[in-house]
Amino acid sequence: MNKWTLGIIMPCYNEASHLEENTLKVYNYVKKNFNINFNIVLADSNSTDDTSKISKKLAKKYKGIKYCYAPIKGKGIGMRTAVKKYNYDWYIMYDSDMAVEPESLTPMIKLIKSEKYDLICARRHGKGAKLITSTKRKILSYGTTLMVNFVLLNFKIKDSQAGFKAWNNKVRETIWPLIEDTKFFFDIELIHFSYKKKFNITYLPVIYRIDEGKKGGSSVKIFKHVLDSFIKLLKLRFRKI
Repeated sequence: MNKWTLGIIMPCYNEASHLEENTLKVYNYVKKNFNINFNIVLADSNSTDDTSKISKKLAKKYKGIKYCYAPIKGKGIGMRTAVKKYNYDWYIMYDSDMAVEPESLTPMIKLIKSEKYDLICARRHGKGAKLITSTKRKILSYGTTLMVNFVLLNFKIKDSQAGFKAWNNKVRETIWPLIEDTKFFFDIELIHFSYKKKFNITYLPVIYRIDEGKKGGSSVKIFKHVLDSFIKLLKLRFRKI
């Protein structure tokens, strides 16, 4: 691990209000605290505001920032496009609304350097973790995790939807070609197939903030995708790979 490459993919859709500030916070934190050959990849999934303009400006100004465009709206398609385009030893998905602070990169990179794991997922519940959001949103988060566990019959899954994950190139080559969802369900596919393929998986407790009143924050509607997710989970459980 003396010489390894890291791609920090920041999926973004209409994030113009905070994109430059948040990107540079992450960029400067990594540059200051780690001796790593890294890039930040701004994965734009067909934004309709100035996200593209700001991303291109940052990529032009900073050598370590790249811009990747997907012509279809959807976090999943944005991530898949970036993962396919850029080849690194390790990848970190870091949501551009910064639900976790850059300091969370320190324990994440420590786990990467341990070389014990292939997939590292943030968890927002349990010992050492904290989810800061509305009560309604907390109930949904707990409920989604329970639903994923019961439908997939895998009670090792401690959190599936946190926008802070890391995986190595073996997972990129083996698992990402299996991922089909273009929106928010791709996280569950990533974890489910990684368990199926016997990759080593661990969970990192984080302090995770969902600010529903923040303009440009998370665009996921509270209950809109529950039924859709349940149907997708049933299909995923019986999908052959």
